[in-house]
Amino acid sequence: MYSNSSLVTFRLLSPNFNPRNSDIDTITIHHVAGNLSVQAIGNIFQPRERQASSNYGVDTDGNIGLYVEEKNRAWTSSNPQNDHRAVTIEVANNSGAPNWTVSDKAYEATIELCTDICIRNSIPCLTYTGTPDGSLTRHNMFSATSCPGPFLQARFPDICNRVNENLINSIRGTDLDTFVNVSVNGVVSQIPAINRNGFWYVHPEFADRPVRLRNLFATLDMDVSWNEQTRTVHAMTKAKG
Repeated sequence: MYSNSSLVTFRLLSPNFNPRNSDIDTITIHHVAGNLSVQAIGNIFQPRERQASSNYGVDTDGNIGLYVEEKNRAWTSSNPQNDHRAVTIEVANNSGAPNWTVSDKAYEATIELCTDICIRNSIPCLTYTGTPDGSLTRHNMFSATSCPGPFLQARFPDICNRVNENLINSIRGTDLDTFVNVSVNGVVSQIPAINRNGFWYVHPEFADRPVRLRNLFATLDMDVSWNEQTRTVHAMTKAKG
């Protein structure tokens, strides 16, 4: 079930959208290329002939606007496949070319908004790979544009780290009284875990970022399954030959 951020301070819905055909698992950050208020950003997305929009906008004062509800795909990144999966954010600049900087208030509000998007959409952590394969993507991965500008682009790794730290802190302090079973080739052990939005994660006291239990063995050549009734991750080495 989709929802919108409670951090929104201004709402002006754009007619430029279509229904999503995918779950949300990505965030794409853009820059406005101007020092516009959330109201002015919203006005840009009102004409139908412009055929452009974003889910959210953040202005220099840290205000957050909603222009396309998260249940719908905004027309932002010149790539329908990305935008069907992504929540898109336009961030106002407090200086122009060539650096296109953003204010501290806008930067902090963007990190807070990204954290909120991840929590509500059960995105366990943000990953920035510098390619479209990560869960944090850029406009210039899909189009010949300078967006999101040098200032924001250089800070994508920091945005990931800050958001992931917030996600850990949002669940830190949970009592160490819940465990799940992990069976590796039939040998069973227990791992402290917590449940968030229906998904089980390694307890944050034992991980430096949110780790979903089903993904523990994702990089290994093993068959992995999950038994909800017994709360057990089963991992078996794949048979060779």
